[in-house]
Amino acid sequence: MSSFGPLLRPTTALLLTKLTSLLLLLDCSSFFSVALVKQTAGFRSSTTDPRTNPVSRVTLSAEGGPPQYQKLGGVLRRSECMGKGSYLLSIDVSDEEGGAVGETSKWEAYEPGHVLAMEIQPPASFDNSEDETGSPSSMTTMSEKTQKDLEANGGWLRGPYTVSRGHGSSINQDGFQVLVKEVGYKSHVFAVSEPETPVRFGGRFKVPIVEGILAAAESTDEEDKNSKHEEDPTRRVVMIASGVGVGPCVGAIEDLMKSDSSASSKIAYIDLIASFRTSDEIAMGVDLDKLVEEPTSMGFRWLPVITEETGRLSSNGPEVLREMYLKPASSDATASPIRNTHYHIIGNGQLVNEWTAGLKMAGVPSSRVTTEAYFNHAAKPDPAAVETISEAVVGLDSTISKEVTTGKVSQTAASA
Repeated sequence: MSSFGPLLRPTTALLLTKLTSLLLLLDCSSFFSVALVKQTAGFRSSTTDPRTNPVSRVTLSAEGGPPQYQKLGGVLRRSECMGKGSYLLSIDVSDEEGGAVGETSKWEAYEPGHVLAMEIQPPASFDNSEDETGSPSSMTTMSEKTQKDLEANGGWLRGPYTVSRGHGSSINQDGFQVLVKEVGYKSHVFAVSEPETPVRFGGRFKVPIVEGILAAAESTDEEDKNSKHEEDPTRRVVMIASGVGVGPCVGAIEDLMKSDSSASSKIAYIDLIASFRTSDEIAMGVDLDKLVEEPTSMGFRWLPVITEETGRLSSNGPEVLREMYLKPASSDATASPIRNTHYHIIGNGQLVNEWTAGLKMAGVPSSRVTTEAYFNHAAKPDPAAVETISEAVVGLDSTISKEVTTGKVSQTAASA
């Protein structure tokens, strides 16, 4: 068993997705009070300061309250700028066997889409520069809330992050990669820290993206009354991401392309629609271009949306959304966008909530829609956006159905 608790199995994964998403609504101190480890009495620290002993494992329990995470020691190997304000952090496990006395659990790899706790100690000092308004910069000035949580956590900054890749600084290195957006003090510390900086991490939340996709493909959904999965398998995957939500999508696409499961073998096309505010904020474009050229049985394309130039994805009406983004690139792609397509929506809560509602309105089974909102969770869907999404999906389904029917009629006529 992993020190962070067992992976959620496919039979329960989809039922627990909404529950685990609620964890991200909590502030840091609340988030870290939830754990997948057995509760013990009192508080104990199994090691010395991981700054001086970075291969440590720390088990924490709050006296009289719920347990906290069991934490592993790691090291930040590199922080790479992948686009304006976006950094890919490569974290290597310090020592897979190096736990506290009596602990023998081994490292268990994370997968793209897992949510974990990541911690780092702040530097002794920052250049307390001011922004263009003369106010202290949020990048180098700690907020009161962050300061309080730092003190409560023994001098470590902490927060929830989503795994982009399930390996460390190299494909053969135990660890993980996380794409972060530099938006404040904590993310700035991660972004600018020197290689070999010690970190701590722990927890294992959310269903990995690929696991959610394959679980839905292999299950029976009562909402899809016209579908038997033997006849209507998942044949296309559409991922819609905003900002650094593109990171977990890249890792999931890489894993899907390497998967040898029976469900993944039926997936013929993967589309990623990635939304960024400006063109210089496009992240992981080089990685995505490489995937386009990857020699696999799955077709792949990615389409950037620059909101500063074209507006939001759903802001130009259903025809533009259908023809420019949702319509399959291949002329022989006949997967129904309602019965044969899995959607993964990740990023801004406004985007997530509108697409969830729009796909439901269009009749897409809920099991074929997986989501993760990074922020803005409580945003109310814009009714116009929801209707645009629904009309685009239903319109595309109608068009594809007609093309398939016409093709069958033509083949029947020719054989006669």
